Amino acid sequence: MDGAGLPPASLRADAAAETVTLVLGEPLAAGRHTLELSWTGELGKHMKGLYQSKAEHEGKTENYAFTHFEPTDARRMFPSFDEPEFKAVFRTTLTGPAKLTLLSNMPAVSESVHDGMKTVAFAQTPLMSTYLLAVAAGRLVPQTRKVEGVDVTVWTRPSEAGQAGFALDAAEHALRSLNAYFALPYKLPKMDLVAVPDFSAGAMENWGVIFFRDSALLVDPKLTSPRAKRAVAETVTHEIVHQWFGNLVTMKWWNDLWLNEAFATWLAYKVVDRWKPEWNTWLSFDARRQGPLGVDALASTRAIRSKAVSSADIRAMFDGLTYTKGGTILRMIEGFIGEEAFTEGVRLYMKRHAYGNTEADDLWAALEEASGKPVGRIARDWLGQPGYPLVKVSALSADRGHLRLTQKRFTADGRAEAGRWAVPVQLAYERGGKVRTHVVLLDSETAEVTLPGTGPVAWVYPNKAETGFFRVGLDEDLLAALPSGLEKGLAGVERTGLLSNLWAEAQAGSSPMTRFLESLTRFKADTGRPMTEKTAAALVELQDGFLDPADAGRFARFASELLGPRWKDWGYGKLSDDEANIARASALAA
Repeated sequence: MDGAGLPPASLRADAAAETVTLVLGEPLAAGRHTLELSWTGELGKHMKGLYQSKAEHEGKTENYAFTHFEPTDARRMFPSFDEPEFKAVFRTTLTGPAKLTLLSNMPAVSESVHDGMKTVAFAQTPLMSTYLLAVAAGRLVPQTRKVEGVDVTVWTRPSEAGQAGFALDAAEHALRSLNAYFALPYKLPKMDLVAVPDFSAGAMENWGVIFFRDSALLVDPKLTSPRAKRAVAETVTHEIVHQWFGNLVTMKWWNDLWLNEAFATWLAYKVVDRWKPEWNTWLSFDARRQGPLGVDALASTRAIRSKAVSSADIRAMFDGLTYTKGGTILRMIEGFIGEEAFTEGVRLYMKRHAYGNTEADDLWAALEEASGKPVGRIARDWLGQPGYPLVKVSALSADRGHLRLTQKRFTADGRAEAGRWAVPVQLAYERGGKVRTHVVLLDSETAEVTLPGTGPVAWVYPNKAETGFFRVGLDEDLLAALPSGLEKGLAGVERTGLLSNLWAEAQAGSSPMTRFLESLTRFKADTGRPMTEKTAAALVELQDGFLDPADAGRFARFASELLGPRWKDWGYGKLSDDEANIARASALAA
């Protein structure tokens, strides 16, 4: 204590609370003191804290060491106030076999070798949370590129060096895009992306030294599919978003984990979509959105902002509600206040809170300041209560220009549950031969809306680009009016979204199954993979859970009619029989 070598009189460990209490032998004077601790530990084997990893190379086993601290495992490596609000600076020194690469958050400032062992000292980190500290040791080789003054390096095992190029491209694009988006340059002199043989998460955003599961970072130029490349790009970009949202500005406590993860999820898709628009990234996002929509319709769901006390509570927050529902809410708010105002609010938030900790209201305050709109009221509805609404739309006039919107909580079993939201609704509609958008805030159980413009409205869809986290229901006239052709009208993501809504309503018993089946037939000209997967998955579920055996023959013919053209487009050739078609549908949906 204070350099005097004063040992504690006793130590009290509390395994449940994951704490140690040091009791000193004499009282301390009021004021500031410095406590120095020495400790020892062992390499773990369960991918938590500092742990050992193994990989095979040319018939031999090679040993590696990595860390994974989020959310509460820094305490497994060193004694600390291991909570996100207790930020600190770190000066790290590593010693290991001279033949190995040693990495940490910051660049090395010195290196010495003695008796076959290497000691590397790293520069002091900026102020940051304990869970972002990281170290790595192993036989790793680099590929480096200078991007806007930052050394961006992908580290791999030597045998994987040929698979690093795509990740480097994705990281370069993400770093350039995010420097511009935040109008706040990346704060460290280097950014390492490290392929880890054994890693419990897909990736981890350690500041300046990001760790990835091998499959989430590496791309074999000859074997990797476009879908897998897109997934790598999304993961790389997600972790680089965290270098600002999560690392530079961090939530005060884990009940606001969504501030980190929802924002990184949403913005990663946005950045990747602008880089590779041919990938139709938002279609992928919509497919990902269906899981949380299903979970959030159950009685057992939770609010995004939920109480988190223990480590188990905190780990439970890392789910689709935090990541994808949260990301959709941000996208919904951006659509309501406009992209320009949203970006301005985010920049204000980042500059105001850099190197600090925040709560949800800090973000809403910045967005309200930038937009002049009631962002906080909207967001608190969506974060503070579980579930989501079914927004029903009906036409009040023959020209479909006057509509009634209603909302009630959607539940998987059709049971009535309390709940009301301030719902930003983006109404896409066609009038005068042009597809237009009208944005309204549905903050009551029912509202009437008049669409801008003159003349009859050809069709209306109340969730443009599937930006909202809610189900939609259309009256018979509005559903029948939706165009079935691919050359105009609904976007691909809206067609798959419509089918998802009709399917969910049919399963809940709030809409006839015939409406869903008729829509499957209507959109059978859409032979793209997302619509095909949606159709195949629904057919398999119908076959397994709803089909009367007496109708098996008719159902097989119906499925063949829907899926046959799609399989031919995908190169399967002529189907031999209906049973083969159903089998392929099952395989596709698995």
